[in-house]
Amino acid sequence: MNEIFRLYNELLDSAKPNFGQTHGLQILHKGRKINEDSILYVGRENRGHGNRIANFNKPINNFITNDFKWLDDSYKYSKSPFWRVVGKSLSKITNKPYNVEIFERIYWTNIFKISPHERRPNNNKTRLFQTDLCKRILLEEIMHLRPKAVVFLTDDWVRSYLDDWKQKKVISKINSDFELGYYNLHFQFNFEENKIPAIVLPHPQNTSSGASEQNLIDHIAKRIKI
Repeated sequence: MNEIFRLYNELLDSAKPNFGQTHGLQILHKGRKINEDSILYVGRENRGHGNRIANFNKPINNFITNDFKWLDDSYKYSKSPFWRVVGKSLSKITNKPYNVEIFERIYWTNIFKISPHERRPNNNKTRLFQTDLCKRILLEEIMHLRPKAVVFLTDDWVRSYLDDWKQKKVISKINSDFELGYYNLHFQFNFEENKIPAIVLPHPQNTSSGASEQNLIDHIAKRIKI
């Protein structure tokens, strides 16, 4: 676990002179009801994160726990395609009610950790700056957490990560389900005795993919069993 925070702080230190106070660092979030059946949901990047992200003045020494209450406060989960897909898919998998409490059962992170404080996307330069370290951080997080499954709502943004992990021989052969009409991959992480299933689907706001929110919810529930 120390390696995860060492990498976070390496990223933090390298970002300071480049971004000053215009950007922040997202840290992995853990719900307060996580257990051996908890799923890691992975997005692409934050776009306007306010105060729920680390500034560049404090070292990182822990994950963020029990911080999902903001999804029913300053940021309504019901108005977000990403969080609707996360919540409704988990509700369908677990048969638990679809409400803000469902998010306390998950892990959540993004493939890109550094992002602007303003509600706007990173530019390509900012993504390239952090990609190599973010690949290592995310892999270390998955190895440490050993979630029941990993759901990437990222479409092909994660492709270079998969290529890197394939070279390291920590993931199995990547299979494609393009016949479904949208970007869709499935594989597994191989950590000693642990085999962790993973799927890659479009981000719910990527309407060009042709996948509806219901398509994504149904496919996650079909692929991920707990």
